[in-house]
Amino acid sequence: SIGQDTDLDGTIDATYQPPFPVSGVCGNGVISCDPGEWTNCTTHKWITDAAGRIDLQPAPMTQLGGCYCINNSCGAPLSSNLSVALKDLGGGVAGAIQSINPKHAVTDVRIEGSSINYYGQSSSACSTVPSGGGSTTPEEYYANPGNLSIDTQAEVMTQSADPDSYYSIITGSLAAQRTASDVRACAIGRAISITPATSFCQNPPPAGAIASREETVYLKVYAGSDRSNNDCRCSNVTGYCTPPPAAVFGMVPEGAVYIGTSAENFRDRSRRRGRDRCTYDIYDYYSLCTRTSDVLIESVTDACSGVDADPKCRLRDEAADSVDTYVNYQPTGLTPLPSCRSFTGEVQTHSICRDFWEKQRTYLCETGENFDFSDIQRRMEAITGSVTDNTTSLYYRDLRRDESGNLISEEQNISLPSRENLPGCQRACKTKKPYADTEAGISGNTSQFRTETASVEFFVKSCTAESICPLDPGEEVVKDCQCINDFQEAASMMEVLKSAGRDLTCEGPVAPDTGICLGVVSIFRGEGESCRRSVGGDATRNCCTLDEALLSCNAQEEALQSQRRDGLCHEVGTYCSRCAFGNEPGCSGPGNFCVERSTAFCCFGSKLSRIVQEQGRIQLQSFVPDGLWDLDSGEGVAPNCAGYSPEQLQMVDFSRIDLSEYFGDIQTRAQDQIEQRMGDQIDEFYRNTRP
Repeated sequence: SIGQDTDLDGTIDATYQPPFPVSGVCGNGVISCDPGEWTNCTTHKWITDAAGRIDLQPAPMTQLGGCYCINNSCGAPLSSNLSVALKDLGGGVAGAIQSINPKHAVTDVRIEGSSINYYGQSSSACSTVPSGGGSTTPEEYYANPGNLSIDTQAEVMTQSADPDSYYSIITGSLAAQRTASDVRACAIGRAISITPATSFCQNPPPAGAIASREETVYLKVYAGSDRSNNDCRCSNVTGYCTPPPAAVFGMVPEGAVYIGTSAENFRDRSRRRGRDRCTYDIYDYYSLCTRTSDVLIESVTDACSGVDADPKCRLRDEAADSVDTYVNYQPTGLTPLPSCRSFTGEVQTHSICRDFWEKQRTYLCETGENFDFSDIQRRMEAITGSVTDNTTSLYYRDLRRDESGNLISEEQNISLPSRENLPGCQRACKTKKPYADTEAGISGNTSQFRTETASVEFFVKSCTAESICPLDPGEEVVKDCQCINDFQEAASMMEVLKSAGRDLTCEGPVAPDTGICLGVVSIFRGEGESCRRSVGGDATRNCCTLDEALLSCNAQEEALQSQRRDGLCHEVGTYCSRCAFGNEPGCSGPGNFCVERSTAFCCFGSKLSRIVQEQGRIQLQSFVPDGLWDLDSGEGVAPNCAGYSPEQLQMVDFSRIDLSEYFGDIQTRAQDQIEQRMGDQIDEFYRNTRP
């Protein structure tokens, strides 16, 4: 329930209780479903009436944001997420109140047990400072702006008759009577931008970084095979037997950090006294970490510094962020309050607050005298052209005039303090924490799409000076303090997003005027393909091989061979495609047998599409069991190469998608692009700097 003090007298005078169960929470509303289920759901948005009393009204899901499930249907007990739900509920209510009455300001927020309290005040109750004239109700000009000019002229006439009025004092001042002068206008402006920067985690964040996110991927490199008396048990070979999911790499990529060696794929068991003898493969495990940072670039351009330093110029007017701080050579005593602006970065949106953003100034300057800055310019050129950093000292040549006005040249050396040797990176650790993913959207919540809602959150934290990884309750160290680099994983995930926008298929009509798909949108859809192989004693044809030229095979099978070599295809299954005597299921009948088998595949537009399909399908209930690649439950194979719907793709847990197979492709492409761009930039630098 919600209690409100609508008149801000310290007493609750309005209450509200939603007339339905709350199953999900949004940033600006709630979702109500059948108790304990995610069915028959309705969506509602926080609103207020004219008196400021809070209420909920039906609204489409598209008007809500930041929604998630809190009832038992998604396996997320409210008790473990109570503080988060309270903050989101309270923030939505407070936002609705302020949307109708922006004069209400939140001054404090407190969580007490199972409730959250917001404290505020009405800025409209602030007292006004008496003035020497003008209207005491200036808000009336919003409705009648034409009265502003009429009232201004009336005020001028009234104050002109009074020699002690502000108008008479200002218009009769020396500044107002001067004629041999020039008015100069200038501005002091503050500019802020947020630019993205990508770096390896073992390197320090770029200068000016105000927020970063880091991502880690795991890979393994084949290190050979061995055979020993090990009972086919990893623990009898090495102590590293529970490695994280990782893809096989042919070599260790740059920036990879070794985390352990595992024994896998035990085979060829030989019985013997004591431990049996087994052959196994050896894999070295590594991790890669990349960081994406938002870099703050700030500058203040002061176009007034030269005028302000001129003794023949006087400041006449100044307005800081539209607040008049100087009027007619006199300070007003007003100071603008610090204000904040939002800047959107790659990592997050930042609220940057400053004392001022822009100052507009007007100066009155005496004319008739020219200023000579040639000496200052010569001195600056001499110093900047000769300054040399010698590590322990700074050398420069000064060109100035002495007391007699003679130009003299002096050589100077300034001692510099010792410089600290900084580490090559900021040591960090990577941790993980299990949680129940209860994300909700227009199509439903996670539990209605995935086979399980259990997921893992990863965090990258700065280590202490003693190289200790700070852990929160429930967290587990994935990588201890080290230089972390997740660049390849981050680049691959960005490529997934780009590919999803390109690899779209409209299964149905398209609106001719707008081009909008009126049917079903399919993402990462594949095409069914197959190849044939003769069986039996006189078998001579194998159109499914990848190691040799295809003989007696059709063009479709040759194209399939090329697609498979490029890693675009997923093998679905093998079936008998031709019998010796009639194609009965299973080649049944006296003396009948299979003479040709075919292998079915689903082939996709890119290797990335195949990876996301293979690892994403097994997460979704729509593709049970085992990805639902084969739609034929009988003797044949019917490839199911369907793509994802937008709702299905949204529910895929990409933290469980291993893209390391794609890392080699993106690393090679990225390296070629980097080398090309560096060469172009070097050439451009020399073209611009050499005469």
